[in-house]
Amino acid sequence: MQAGKRDRLVIIQKPTSSQTVGEPVRTWPTHSTWWARKRALGGSEGPAGGQEQYGIQRHEWDGLWIDGVTSEMRLNDGGILYDIDVVDDTGKRENVLRLITTQRGA
Repeated sequence: MQAGKRDRLVIIQKPTSSQTVGEPVRTWPTHSTWWARKRALGGSEGPAGGQEQYGIQRHEWDGLWIDGVTSEMRLNDGGILYDIDVVDDTGKRENVLRLITTQRGA
């Protein structure tokens, strides 16, 4: 992949929990920053039948390989948050990381 195609500087965040008093507090510190290319994969609506409906958008991101990225993490693109659903490591030999993410919106 050409470097010019990776046109978004995003933040990959990892979850951490801490508890001082009461319920645990989840925070999302930075695991790494990452230049990536974003490609829309489509969307749908989710759940109906008396529950709140919301849109679901899926995206594919690819860029240079980063160690330690897992599906427990999330991607932050300028304040828009994406759940990481798939970490595709088949491109590791070529130094490429591919992520499939879900963006939920009301």
